[in-house]
Amino acid sequence: MRSCICCHLLTGALLAVLSTTVSLGASRLTNVSVRSTAGTGADTLIVGFSLTGSGTKQMLVRGIGPALTPFGVPGVVTDPRLQLFNSAAATLATNDDWGGSATVAAAFAAVGAFALPPASRDAALLTPLPTGTYSMHLVSAGGPGIALVEAYDTDTGTPTAWISNISARSLAGTGAAVLTVGFAITGEERKTVLIRAVGPTLAGFGVGGALTNPVLRLVSSRGNEIGLNDDWSAAAGWGPVFSMVGAFSLATNSRDSALLVSLAPGAYTAQASDAGGGSGVALIEVYDVPSPPITSYVLQPVEFSSAPFPRTPTALASVNPVVLTQARPIYPFDLRRAGLTGEVSVDFIVEPTGLVSGAYPVRAHDTQFSASAIAAVSQWIFRPGRNAAGQNVAVRMQVPIIYTLDVE
Repeated sequence: MRSCICCHLLTGALLAVLSTTVSLGASRLTNVSVRSTAGTGADTLIVGFSLTGSGTKQMLVRGIGPALTPFGVPGVVTDPRLQLFNSAAATLATNDDWGGSATVAAAFAAVGAFALPPASRDAALLTPLPTGTYSMHLVSAGGPGIALVEAYDTDTGTPTAWISNISARSLAGTGAAVLTVGFAITGEERKTVLIRAVGPTLAGFGVGGALTNPVLRLVSSRGNEIGLNDDWSAAAGWGPVFSMVGAFSLATNSRDSALLVSLAPGAYTAQASDAGGGSGVALIEVYDVPSPPITSYVLQPVEFSSAPFPRTPTALASVNPVVLTQARPIYPFDLRRAGLTGEVSVDFIVEPTGLVSGAYPVRAHDTQFSASAIAAVSQWIFRPGRNAAGQNVAVRMQVPIIYTLDVE
């Protein structure tokens, strides 16, 4: 296995600047949302979730079609019907037109969900559920269309039950048809989650037309890609994590994708698409991992919304800096051994002397990748940028550094 590190310098770019008790301050999964095509029969949009712990949890679930139109979504489901099932496939609740209930509307506001017109034909249910596994089915009797299925944990304080996993199975394609699952982590601490995009393994469960080579992307609420996997690596030690959280196993050489990441509280989306640009049925899963085995590698994504320290003033350059010498980033040993790839976007200043200062990661798939990239970029030497008067000036620049593994 040969490591490859690709650096793409953006020259001339001046940038504007499961018995664990959930304790107070601990973080937990609090909602899931899936937007996809829904219809009837095999085209029913299905979203699942599990509740772990003790007691009951008040859950708000919604099936939305007409209310998507004001957001500019075309071809929506005109009259969605929402059904809630338990693990024994027994129907627990059904709603067709939510009816404008004041109690349900108050729950929308409490969890930060957008309001629905009282007379809309969208569906919603507010119901207490004991621990167990559930699925939400959105059916469109009026023909296929785009729909949104959401589930919210409405409990506050220190709940005795919590969402331990969420999943969605639907058709995944490219562009607007990429299968996207949104989820939120609420609390004060980082939360380790296992995220999987499964395609080929679904065939073993009798699913036809499965996505042949899913690529999994993890995106932050600011739209930055902070995680990426194409073909999971058994060397990362994630197999035992699958068993620990109750996920079915994946073959060592399968082309399914997975990420084990530690995330700060916030909103995220997991996206599944086909590496070859095709389409097929895919399953996205997100699992709460209370305590990952020490033999597994947990990725620690990095993301800054702005520079973490005062920046050197920059000036408009008539002549852009030109790199003269580039220290090669070192592929972190632990990540290389685990077969993990990643990318780092490094922001830095090229000083009038041609030296680099203030290098920091705008975003990175892991802290070890970012440390390696910063150490290398900080040693680079440039022919300085110059202004119209021919004077050397400081210029702010950014470079993506990509860590890949090639199998020979």
